[in-house]
Parts: sequence; structure tokens; C-alpha cells
Amino acid sequence: MSLLYPDGLELSPRSPCPKEAAVGKLLSAAVIFPHVREIPTGKAYKKAGNVQVTRCANKVWHRIAAPFRFGVNVVRRRFGRPTGTRGVIGHTESQNMIISVHLPRTAGTNFGKVLTTHFRSRLLRDYSDLPINTPQSERNRAALQASLRNEESDFPDVECIHGHFLPIKYLLLVHKRRVKFVTWMRNPVERVISNYYYWKKTYTPRSTPLHRRVVEEEWSIERFCLGPEVRNLYWQILWGFPLDYFDFIGITEFYEDDIAYFGQHYLGAYTKAKRLNVRTNSAYQIDRSFRNEIEEFHDRDMDLYRKALAERLTRGYT
Repeated sequence: MSLLYPDGLELSPRSPCPKEAAVGKLLSAAVIFPHVREIPTGKAYKKAGNVQVTRCANKVWHRIAAPFRFGVNVVRRRFGRPTGTRGVIGHTESQNMIISVHLPRTAGTNFGKVLTTHFRSRLLRDYSDLPINTPQSERNRAALQASLRNEESDFPDVECIHGHFLPIKYLLLVHKRRVKFVTWMRNPVERVISNYYYWKKTYTPRSTPLHRRVVEEEWSIERFCLGPEVRNLYWQILWGFPLDYFDFIGITEFYEDDIAYFGQHYLGAYTKAKRLNVRTNSAYQIDRSFRNEIEEFHDRDMDLYRKALAERLTRGYT
């Protein structure tokens, strides 16, 4: 039996090289549409090479995402861990690599300092994508293109990548490296309020476009927290990347315990937590009704956060 892709593309589940076949079909799916153009990606807006996408962004995502997700599932079944184990993993003989997704205002800056101290020159910082400041269709398209390009790179001398990016950007590295995806999450209500006050405090005329809008247009906290621009930010950044693909999700409210656990199990070293520049749940003085409104508005992020909390309870702490 063959599995059909859009426009008649198909891949036999008995293919002797499922990884290569899946990636090949994904590349084919990306170029079969009419009226194609290359999309600028990355900080310098480099051309996307041979990868082309349609101008009809919404249509293309429905048609490309299906074979891409299937290709990822093929990779997981072919090279994945045994059933019941979290995360995505590549060839066992390959060098380990940590992919650290810095979700804004979740202690990612402090965590980055820990990674810098441990990996030094072997750390690659990736902060060029500016996902919050990029329209969703363009952001997803660029991440998909980058994923296809990155699959061709071995990233020599790099053992950790940390920054603001969609994790799908590096997902295809599981073909060549033993990849562990990690991130940190914070209560979405506290995260979005913290984001608002942080931007008010750190504004400069050279800030990113959305940052400038918030300050220069004098957005209220209600406008920011209940605006579409940052709604369900976790869910937006984790596009195409299920939560259980992460090997480790630290919880900001338990930073001291979780950073110690991460150091012991992923760095093989004791990691002392530095004091965080974050507030506790009771530090932001907002009334209960507004807090409930934020939770309801960011419902998908609240669901992801609760799942991360539940997963944390399954870890053993020593």
C-alpha cells in the first residue's frame, strides 16, 4: 500500500530509505505549485536556494505541512526511541547536540548564560529570526525552508544551538545528529505581563517593530495582553512541533530545581542557579477577572503550560 501526498505524490512505507524518500517528497511538494517565488529568510534575507514556495501562503501550508509531518513521523519510526520515551533522536553513532528554544520572558537569557559557560565556542546563538515580529505565514514558511537547508549541514564544532526560533527549523537534524530539544515555560499570564513591562522598560528607537509600536502607540496592558499579536505565543512558536518532541521542558517558577536537574542529566555537571529576574505569580497586581480573561484568551498556551507542568511531575529529582 502506498501513502498518497497532495497532487498524487506517494511514498511506499516499505521504501528502503524512508528518510531520503520523505525529504525528497517534501522538496517535490514545495516546488509543484504555480506562481512560485523565493522567499527571503534569515537575518541577511538570503535566497532560499532551490527551495521555492507559492505566493499563496495559506494554500501552500495546508499542502506542504501534510507531507512534511508525515516525513517527520517516518523519521521518528525509523530512527526514533522505543515507544514511551520522549523526544526525537537521530543516529546513535552521531555526536550529541542540544537545541534550546528560548521562549520570550521564560528565563531563557539566564539559561543561555549557563549554556555559554558550558559549551563556550561550541554554542551557536540564533537570534536572527525575530519570530514575534514576523507575520505568521512568513515565519512558518521561513522556518520550513531553513529546516530543509539545515538538514544538509553537519554543523561541525557546534554542540548546542540556543535562541529565538521555531524548533521545526532544526528538526531535520535528527537525520545526522543525536538531537535533544529543550525549552523553558512560564505561566502564560505572568509571561505576557512580564513581556509588556519589559518592553516598556527597554524601549529604544532601534527596538524591533512590534516593540516600537507597543511603546510609541502607548498600548495599555489590556491592549497588549488581549491583542492578536502575542496571543498564544507558545503555540505559535511551536508550530509543527508537538510538545512531546521536547526532551526537557524547564518550568521558570521552579528554575532552581529544574536547572540543577538539567545540569545533572544533560550536561553531566552540577549547575548552580543564579538569581532570576522574574516575578512570582503574585507579583503582578491585576484583578482576578482580568487574570481569568488573559487565561481564556491564551487558552492554547495555558493548555501547553499545564501539560509541561504535568510532565515535570514525572521526572525524578535526586
